[in-house]
Order: sequence, then structure tokens, then C-alpha cells
Amino acid sequence: MDGAPGGAAYPIGHDRRPEDRSSRWVQAFSEAVVRWRMWVLLVSLAACIAAATGLLHLTFNPDSRIFLGSDSPQRQALERIEHSYTAANTVEFVVVPKNGTVFDRRILELLKTLTEAGWNTPHAFRASSLANHQDLRVDGDEILVEALFDDPATLSDNELAQIRNVALAGNRSVGRNVSQDGSVASVTVLVQTPDTDAREAIIDIAAYARALTERMETEFPEAEIRLTGGIMGDITFAEAARQDTLTLIPLMAVVIAVTLLIGLRTVAGMFATLAVVGLSALVAMGIGGYLGFIINAATAGAPVIIMTLAIADSVHLLTTISYRRRQGYGAERATISALRMNFAPIAITSVTTAIGFMTLNFSESPPLRELGTIVAIGSVAAWILSITFLPAAVSLLPNIEIRPISNNAARMRRLADFAIARRHWLLAVFVIVVPVVGSGIARIEIDDNYVEYFDESFAFRRDTDFMENHLTGFHVLQFSLPSGESQGVARPDYLEKMDAFATWLEDQEQVSNVHAITKSLKQVNRTMNGDDPRFERLPETREMAAQYLIFLELALPPGFDLGTSTNVDRSEALVSARLLKATSSDVRELAAAGEQWLQHNAPDIMTEAAGVSVAYAYITERNIKAMLRGTVFCLLLLSAILLIYLGSMRIGLISLIPNLVPALMAFGLWGYFRGDVNLAVSVVGAMTLGIVVVDTVHFLSKYSHARRDMHLSPRDAIRHTFVLVGPALIMTSATLFLGFVVLAMSGFAVSSQAGLMSAITIAIALVADLLFLPALLLRFGGKKT
Repeated sequence: MDGAPGGAAYPIGHDRRPEDRSSRWVQAFSEAVVRWRMWVLLVSLAACIAAATGLLHLTFNPDSRIFLGSDSPQRQALERIEHSYTAANTVEFVVVPKNGTVFDRRILELLKTLTEAGWNTPHAFRASSLANHQDLRVDGDEILVEALFDDPATLSDNELAQIRNVALAGNRSVGRNVSQDGSVASVTVLVQTPDTDAREAIIDIAAYARALTERMETEFPEAEIRLTGGIMGDITFAEAARQDTLTLIPLMAVVIAVTLLIGLRTVAGMFATLAVVGLSALVAMGIGGYLGFIINAATAGAPVIIMTLAIADSVHLLTTISYRRRQGYGAERATISALRMNFAPIAITSVTTAIGFMTLNFSESPPLRELGTIVAIGSVAAWILSITFLPAAVSLLPNIEIRPISNNAARMRRLADFAIARRHWLLAVFVIVVPVVGSGIARIEIDDNYVEYFDESFAFRRDTDFMENHLTGFHVLQFSLPSGESQGVARPDYLEKMDAFATWLEDQEQVSNVHAITKSLKQVNRTMNGDDPRFERLPETREMAAQYLIFLELALPPGFDLGTSTNVDRSEALVSARLLKATSSDVRELAAAGEQWLQHNAPDIMTEAAGVSVAYAYITERNIKAMLRGTVFCLLLLSAILLIYLGSMRIGLISLIPNLVPALMAFGLWGYFRGDVNLAVSVVGAMTLGIVVVDTVHFLSKYSHARRDMHLSPRDAIRHTFVLVGPALIMTSATLFLGFVVLAMSGFAVSSQAGLMSAITIAIALVADLLFLPALLLRFGGKKT
């Protein structure tokens, strides 16, 4: 081999310990990688290309329900309702007249045209608005069921005023088809996506709705049309994933390149590391494709996370090679020595990172489980490439010197001397600061909002906020009330209890409107009795109620049947409530209050709340409980690995403190400054636990080597460790921090908040490793070599 070692301020010790079989094996492996470097490069690239072909199997899934686990009680309740009633998703066209009133001939013509076109939406079975709002009225001996208007262009001013009065007085239209002040109207299209191909159906529906909106705004410049509803929420999930893929990954590549150039000051080292980073992400995503994973708003962030993590192993190896070359080693000799010294730490840190992300499989949300698996695969791929591809590539560059700008021995020694001299103060500061900051966890509330998963750069978020501010709520609670018998919904006692429950729901502060068949039955009863207001009450007999239900079924036009209100055998009826600006805690509280009201006032029709909003409201709470179990499992497993690897119970226990403090302080800060925890933040603890172990392992492995093999005193061992791994710790932590800051730039809250929380945790971890860990080692690490 080429080159010979020169002098150093702190001796490195022997390259090999003959009595250590594992060390001899690692030495042989390192020499083989360098000796057969061309074959290593070719085999590595071939394997990566083979794995990356799995990318062809990846597809986007726009269905938001993939975030709900199939074993979730709320998901199962939702599916039971959809099985019992006509399962429906929605597209909401919110019409905003520029002159401030819906009751204008052109606006009513727009509503009529838009409603008719809404029926042609793919998979649509109903389009409803003021244009086809069915008004019951008496004309002599006849009962008429007809729309509010026919040809808007022929309406007189008096007819417009009459339509306004009827529309705003009708308890079935206000809040659903028109706002209370008549300034905003909506066209609601109900669609039923097929179970076999829901993804394509959602894409087709959203494309039709957007094209229709654009056409209507062109034909009717008198109004603006905003687009929302469940389908638009679903498609926005897919678009968030696609947007992150197209913007964050290139941005992350630029961040890594700039960081490496600043830190290593070598184009060759930068490209070698970028190759490892890029190949790791390709391998992970390709294997994810083979495993049948689907890209969604959560898993779209996997490449950014993998690229962020993959850089750490490469930087530690490159900085050690740089250290060796500065001592006089040649390219091959320096590479072999660096690979041997870093083999175990890189392996341990890669395993701990993979374990941390695999812990996401405790999550209640399938996309988060898939995210954890993909990133764990990427971590393992980065490990393998960093001990094969990278050293083989670097050993081909004998004339290129890798010179980290931060690899200044004097600067690192000054930092080490500061940590040593101020160790008592540093310990005292941490002992005070950690509990104070960590106590902020008590302020955290389990709360999020499905709509606010998207920032205001998404049209869906802006349009939904507008609808909630001016018309009706987005979130829906559903209660399927059982009668206990076929055709039981016609029983007067059952209808009385349903009506009382619907009235109670309407009185709740955040409820914008309630839908129940009792309202329709009251209106039919009034109409059947000469439109006398005194008869606006429920039918008194079961036979009469049954006849009214048949009348509604036959009198209403196609698409307006009772399939969305009662099940097939009329044994259950659905009561739905829309909530305004509701968070998950609001949904949970109202769901629980509704169930409690039924239990106390109508136990024979008691049921549980259901709906997409209910399922989302509970998933974060369930996910936190599941991830607490996962975090405990991760902590125990990582502790065991560290204790075995470090070979010292004392050092192993010390290592746990700087690994736990960052997450504790990060969650505490989150509690003080944010307060709420969403679905993504609930997994950050387990996820970052595996990441922050990386720097601790590299620090303690070099410290233990200095104490055990070089027989240095604790203080000199710390100085040696700072000089050897300090630059790499700073560079990798900076890259991890910037990488997660890039992820925090996502417009999707599940990605952005996880990125922000992880960045905070990593920044605290660096400070803990450079200042807190040395103080702990000097105080509790023992004096003997």
C-alpha cells in the first residue's frame, strides 16, 4: 500500500489490533474494497440500477382515506355507514356574485347551467342547488313539488324577490345552498367512486370539476367560483406529494452540494457524496415500488429525508480520510484506515437510524408506516454504499486533497477546552434548562385540522376557508340511528327522538346546519294540511309517516331519493351535522357529546358518531398512543445496542442522556410556541431518536478508542475526539438541520411540521453532544483507563 503515516498532535494508535478478530475482518474487508475498487463500483451501480427499476411500479394515490388504518374503529364505523347508505363524496362549487347577491338573473342562470353540467360529472348521482331546490306547495286540491324557478332570464323583479324569500326562509336550503344573507350560493355534486378504481375516478372527477369551473367563469364573468369538497381535498393530497417531489428534492440536492463544497472544499468529494445520496434514495424508492407502496403526501417526503440522512456516513468517512492524508497517508492507505476506523460506528448509526424509522410501523396511519420503511431501507442502502461505493471511488483520486474548512485542529481544541473548563457550569445550565424547557410538553394538545394540512398556497385550502367563512362547514358528523326493526324509521316515537337529537345538534355552537328526514316529514305534513303552519310537525301515526316517506321517494326527481338518508329496509336513518371551522378536538368533543346525549335521552337508538372528519379527529390521538409504545421499544432496543457496542455500562448509560434530551426539549419548545400536535409531529420522537444517536455514537466510539487503545486521560481523550470527529459532527448536523428545514418548506403540514420538529431536535442534539456530553463524561465517566 502507498504512503506512510506522519506525526500528529494526538496519536491515532495502531491501524489494527491483532487480538481482535472483528478488527482483522474489517481490515481485510477494507483492503478488499480498495484492491477491487473497479469491480466494487460496477457491482454497486448494477445493484442500484436493478433496485431503482422498481420506480416504474410507483403510483400516486389521491385518496385521503389511506391515512386511516383499516383496523381503526372510526374507519370501520365510516365503512359501515357507507355500506348502509348511498356512499357519497362531494364536489362543492361555491358561487360568489361580484354584485353581492345571488338573486340576480345572470347568477341564477349560472346556478342552473352549473347544476345541469354538474350532473355530467363522472360518477355523479346528484347535483343540487337553488336551481333544483324542490319546493312543496299547495295549489287548490293539488300538492306540487317543483323547482324554485325555471327560466331565470324571464323572471320579474317581484318573482326574484319571492324566490329570495322562499329560499332564505326554507330550513332545507339556508346554510346548504345559499348563505343567510344571500350573498353566496353553492352547487353540491354527490359522486360515488368505484371501489375497484377509486384513484382514477378521483382524478377524472377533479379534472372535470376544474374544467367546468374555468368554463363557467368564462361564460359568466359576473361571478367567481371556488372549488372545494371531499374530492378536491383528495386530489390535493396527491398534488401536495407531486409538488414536494418536484421542488424539495432538487432543492435538497442543491443544499447538500453547497454544504459539501463549503465543508469539504472539494468537487470530487462533493460528487462522490452526492452519488451515494442520490443512489440511496433511488434504491429505497425502487424497493418501495417492488413492495407495492404508493406515493402519497407523506411518502413523497421520503427521498428528502433519505438524502439528508445519507450524507452523514459519507462525511464521517471523508473527514477521517482527510485527517489521515494530512498525516502523510496516501490515497489507498488513508481510505483503508478511515474505513476500518469508521466501519463499526457507521454500521451502528445506520442500524439505529433504521430502527428509529422502522418504529414508525407502530403508527396507526399506513402512509407513515410506509414512510418509515422506505427511509429505513434508504438508511441501510446509504450504509452499504458508504462502505463500498464511496471508498472505492475516493481511492481512485490520489491527487485530490479533501480539506474540510472546519477541520481546524486549533479551533476544535479551543472548543474542547471550553467544554472542559466550563463543565460544571454547563452541567448546571443543562440541569436547569432541560426541565424548564421540557415542561412545555404539558401545554401540548392533541389537535389538528384536516383542511389545515395544506397551507394557503393550495387553492383547496383558500376555497374551503372561504366556504366556511361565508356559507357552511366542511367537517361532517354522521349518526346512523337504529330503530331496531325493518321500516322502523316510520315509528312516531323513533321520529320524535330523532327530531329532538337533530334539534340538540342545531343548538351546538359550531354546527352550521343539520340534515335529518324529520325536517322533510314536517314540511310534507304542513303541505298536506293546507300549508297551515300549525301542522309543521311530525306525523302522528306510523302509517302516515310511512306514506309521507313513500311520497318523498316518488315525488322527488331522480337523484333526490332517500338513499342518503335511510338504509334499504328503513331500519336506520342518518342524521348529519356540518361543523364550522372545527379542529379535531372540536369534532371529538361534539362526537362524544352527541353519543352521551343519545345514551341519556334515547338509549334505544344509541349509536356512535362516524364520518371522514371523525376518523381523522381520532387518528392523531390513537397515533400518539401507538407511537409512545413504539418510542419505548425503540429506546430499549437502541439502549441495548449502545451498551453492547460501547462495551461499558457506565458510558452506555451516559450516552442515553444526550439522546433523550433533544426530543424532550424539542417537544417542550413546541408546547410553548405552538401547542398543538398533528399526525406527523406525533411520530417525530421515535423518528429522531434513531437520528440523534448518530453523532453520539461517533463521539463516544472515538472517545472510547482514545481511552482504551491510546491510554489518554479523559480530558486529552475529549480533545482528541473533538479534533477527529468535531468537524464531521458539525457538518452532518448542519446538513441534517438544513435538510429538515427544506422538508419544513413543504405546503403539506404532515411533512412541514415533522421537518420543523426534526430540525429543532437535531440542533439541540448537536449542542448536547458538543457541550453536555463532555461534561457528563468528565463527571461520571470514570477516571481509570
